[in-house]
Amino acid sequence: MSTNIVVETRMGKDAGRVYLFNPNLPNHIKKWEETLYEDKEAEVSACGTSISVGPTADMVNGIAVWQLIKQLNFKIQGGVQAENEVIFGIYPNVMLLSRYF
Repeated sequence: MSTNIVVETRMGKDAGRVYLFNPNLPNHIKKWEETLYEDKEAEVSACGTSISVGPTADMVNGIAVWQLIKQLNFKIQGGVQAENEVIFGIYPNVMLLSRYF
């Protein structure tokens, strides 16, 4: 397989998740699959449409781009490897990072 980096993003009204993994590594696939959930469990607004907020989307996109840059720099130059999972919330402010081993 020629794809070796997948970046996936998810967001709610005041929280987001960014996943970065190698689809060729069974452990990465297993860990990522453990984060999946049914559509009926997803956050929706009172009118039934998906909630999206500009600033949250900006944060999700920015983190996703920085994770990709960090991973590409790691592959080229070494140094700091990107985390596989970044979860953040705005109310309250929190950020959790994890790597798949």
